[in-house]
Amino acid sequence: MTDQAKCIALGTVGEFQMLNITMPGLDLKSLGPEQIIRLKWAGGIQILLRQLSKWGVEEEGQARMLGTTCESIKAWQSREDAPVTDDVVDRCRSLFRIHMALRVIFPIRPNTDDYGNHWLHASNQHFKKMSPLNYMVENGPTEVKRYLFAAMQH
Repeated sequence: MTDQAKCIALGTVGEFQMLNITMPGLDLKSLGPEQIIRLKWAGGIQILLRQLSKWGVEEEGQARMLGTTCESIKAWQSREDAPVTDDVVDRCRSLFRIHMALRVIFPIRPNTDDYGNHWLHASNQHFKKMSPLNYMVENGPTEVKRYLFAAMQH
Protein backbone atom coordinates (compact mmCIF):
# COMPACT_ATOMS: atom_id res chain seq x y z
CA MET A 1 0.00 0.00 0.00
CA THR A 2 1.63 3.21 -1.11
CA ASP A 3 -1.29 5.55 -0.39
CA GLN A 4 -0.51 7.22 2.95
CA ALA A 5 -4.03 8.67 2.98
CA LYS A 6 -5.44 5.20 3.66
CA CYS A 7 -7.62 5.10 6.73
CA ILE A 8 -7.82 3.00 9.86
CA ALA A 9 -11.36 2.00 10.82
CA LEU A 10 -11.83 2.49 14.55
CA GLY A 11 -15.35 1.15 14.93
CA THR A 12 -18.95 2.14 14.43
CA VAL A 13 -20.74 5.21 15.74
CA GLY A 14 -22.82 2.86 17.92
CA GLU A 15 -19.67 1.44 19.53
CA PHE A 16 -18.35 4.93 20.21
CA GLN A 17 -21.67 5.93 21.78
CA MET A 18 -21.78 2.76 23.89
CA LEU A 19 -18.25 3.42 25.16
CA ASN A 20 -18.90 7.15 25.60
CA ILE A 21 -15.94 8.01 23.35
CA THR A 22 -15.97 11.36 21.58
CA MET A 23 -13.78 12.77 18.84
CA PRO A 24 -13.18 16.49 18.33
CA GLY A 25 -15.14 17.83 15.38
CA LEU A 26 -17.32 14.74 15.03
CA ASP A 27 -21.01 14.96 15.96
CA LEU A 28 -21.93 11.34 16.65
CA LYS A 29 -25.60 12.23 17.14
CA SER A 30 -25.93 13.26 13.49
CA LEU A 31 -24.58 9.93 12.19
CA GLY A 32 -26.23 6.53 11.95
CA PRO A 33 -25.12 3.90 14.51
CA GLU A 34 -23.73 1.61 11.80
CA GLN A 35 -21.55 4.29 10.20
CA ILE A 36 -17.87 3.49 10.54
CA ILE A 37 -15.52 6.04 12.09
CA ARG A 38 -12.16 6.24 10.34
CA LEU A 39 -8.94 8.09 10.96
CA LYS A 40 -6.47 9.01 8.25
CA TRP A 41 -3.33 6.93 8.53
CA ALA A 42 -1.02 9.70 9.81
CA GLY A 43 -3.29 10.64 12.73
CA GLY A 44 -4.32 7.08 13.51
CA ILE A 45 -0.79 5.70 13.75
CA GLN A 46 0.24 8.58 16.05
CA ILE A 47 -2.63 7.78 18.44
CA LEU A 48 -1.88 4.06 18.32
CA LEU A 49 1.86 4.46 18.98
CA ARG A 50 1.06 6.66 22.01
CA GLN A 51 -1.30 3.97 23.31
CA LEU A 52 1.29 1.23 22.83
CA SER A 53 3.77 3.36 24.79
CA LYS A 54 1.19 3.75 27.59
CA TRP A 55 0.91 -0.04 27.64
CA GLY A 56 4.69 -0.16 28.11
CA VAL A 57 5.57 -1.55 24.68
CA GLU A 58 9.05 -0.50 23.58
CA GLU A 59 9.84 0.51 20.00
CA GLU A 60 11.11 -2.95 19.00
CA GLY A 61 7.99 -4.56 20.45
CA GLN A 62 5.79 -2.04 18.64
CA ALA A 63 7.49 -2.92 15.35
CA ARG A 64 7.05 -6.65 15.90
CA MET A 65 3.44 -6.21 17.03
CA LEU A 66 2.67 -4.20 13.89
CA GLY A 67 4.65 -6.48 11.57
CA THR A 68 7.03 -3.76 10.47
CA THR A 69 10.50 -2.37 11.22
CA CYS A 70 11.86 -0.06 13.91
CA GLU A 71 12.77 2.35 11.11
CA SER A 72 9.11 2.58 10.11
CA ILE A 73 8.06 3.15 13.74
CA LYS A 74 10.60 5.99 14.03
CA ALA A 75 9.42 7.52 10.76
CA TRP A 76 5.75 7.39 11.83
CA GLN A 77 6.62 8.90 15.22
CA SER A 78 8.19 11.86 13.43
CA ARG A 79 5.35 11.97 10.85
CA GLU A 80 7.60 10.94 7.97
CA ASP A 81 6.60 8.57 5.19
CA ALA A 82 7.32 4.88 5.61
CA PRO A 83 5.95 1.82 3.84
CA VAL A 84 2.46 0.80 4.98
CA THR A 85 1.18 -2.63 4.01
CA ASP A 86 -2.38 -3.89 4.29
CA ASP A 87 -1.15 -6.23 7.04
CA VAL A 88 0.09 -3.27 9.09
CA VAL A 89 -3.26 -1.50 8.67
CA ASP A 90 -5.11 -4.68 9.75
CA ARG A 91 -2.90 -4.99 12.82
CA CYS A 92 -3.56 -1.34 13.69
CA ARG A 93 -7.30 -1.94 13.41
CA SER A 94 -7.01 -4.95 15.70
CA LEU A 95 -5.04 -2.96 18.28
CA PHE A 96 -7.63 -0.16 18.27
CA ARG A 97 -10.35 -2.80 18.77
CA ILE A 98 -8.36 -4.29 21.67
CA HIS A 99 -8.14 -0.87 23.30
CA MET A 100 -11.90 -0.42 22.92
CA ALA A 101 -12.61 -3.89 24.32
CA LEU A 102 -10.41 -3.19 27.35
CA ARG A 103 -12.47 -0.06 28.05
CA VAL A 104 -15.63 -2.19 28.12
CA ILE A 105 -14.28 -5.11 30.12
CA PHE A 106 -12.12 -3.10 32.53
CA PRO A 107 -13.79 0.24 33.28
CA ILE A 108 -11.40 2.84 34.62
CA ARG A 109 -10.49 2.47 38.26
CA PRO A 110 -10.52 5.55 40.51
CA ASN A 111 -7.39 7.70 40.26
CA THR A 112 -5.94 5.68 37.38
CA ASP A 113 -5.93 5.57 33.61
CA ASP A 114 -5.65 1.79 33.66
CA TYR A 115 -8.36 0.29 31.39
CA GLY A 116 -6.97 -3.21 31.75
CA ASN A 117 -3.23 -2.53 31.88
CA HIS A 118 -3.00 -5.06 34.71
CA TRP A 119 -4.61 -7.71 32.47
CA LEU A 120 -2.32 -6.92 29.54
CA HIS A 121 0.77 -7.55 31.68
CA ALA A 122 -0.42 -10.64 33.59
CA SER A 123 0.36 -14.23 32.61
CA ASN A 124 -2.59 -15.85 30.85
CA GLN A 125 -3.22 -19.57 30.31
CA HIS A 126 -4.96 -18.88 26.99
CA PHE A 127 -1.81 -17.26 25.61
CA LYS A 128 0.58 -20.08 26.53
CA LYS A 129 1.18 -18.53 29.98
CA MET A 130 2.49 -15.36 28.30
CA SER A 131 1.05 -11.96 29.02
CA PRO A 132 -1.33 -10.75 26.29
CA LEU A 133 1.19 -8.00 25.44
CA ASN A 134 4.06 -10.44 25.04
CA TYR A 135 1.81 -12.73 23.03
CA MET A 136 0.95 -9.83 20.67
CA VAL A 137 4.62 -8.98 20.22
CA GLU A 138 5.35 -12.61 19.29
CA ASN A 139 2.19 -13.43 17.31
CA GLY A 140 0.39 -10.21 16.38
CA PRO A 141 -2.81 -8.85 17.91
CA THR A 142 -5.48 -10.95 16.16
CA GLU A 143 -5.87 -13.72 18.76
CA VAL A 144 -5.95 -11.26 21.67
CA LYS A 145 -8.68 -9.30 19.86
CA ARG A 146 -10.70 -12.50 19.34
CA TYR A 147 -10.28 -13.46 22.99
CA LEU A 148 -11.47 -10.06 24.26
CA PHE A 149 -14.43 -9.93 21.91
CA ALA A 150 -15.48 -13.42 23.01
CA ALA A 151 -15.20 -12.25 26.64
CA MET A 152 -17.50 -9.32 25.89
CA GLN A 153 -20.11 -11.75 24.56
CA HIS A 154 -20.40 -13.47 27.96
